[in-house]
Amino acid sequence: LCAWFLHHFHFFIAWRFGMRMRVALVTHIMAKALRLSLGSLHSVSVGHVVTLASSDVEKFQTFGIMAGYLVLAPVEALVVLGLGLHLVGPSFAAGFVLCLLLVPLQMRFSRRFGA
Repeated sequence: LCAWFLHHFHFFIAWRFGMRMRVALVTHIMAKALRLSLGSLHSVSVGHVVTLASSDVEKFQTFGIMAGYLVLAPVEALVVLGLGLHLVGPSFAAGFVLCLLLVPLQMRFSRRFGA
C-alpha cells in the first residue's frame, strides 16, 4: 500500500513538473511569435508552429516524468549489486558486469534498426 501511494504521488509530482515545463515553453513560443515582424512570419508556416508547440514540447513533459529515474536507477542498481553480492557471491558481479556491458550494444542496435 505504501509503495502504491508513493509511486502515484511521485508520478503526480513529475507529471505536474512536466506540465509546468510544457506551459512555460508554449508561452515562450507564443511570446516569440508575437514579437516577430510580419516579414518573418510569412517564412514560417502555421503547421510548423503547431508541431513545435504540441509534439516537440511534449518531449519535455515526458522528461519531467522520467527525470527522477536518472537519480533512482543508479541507486537501485547499486542496491541490487550489494544484495546480489551478499546473497549469491562473486558470480553475481560477473553477471551484473555482463548486463552493464550489453547496454551500449543494445543502444547501437536500437539506433541501427530505428526502434
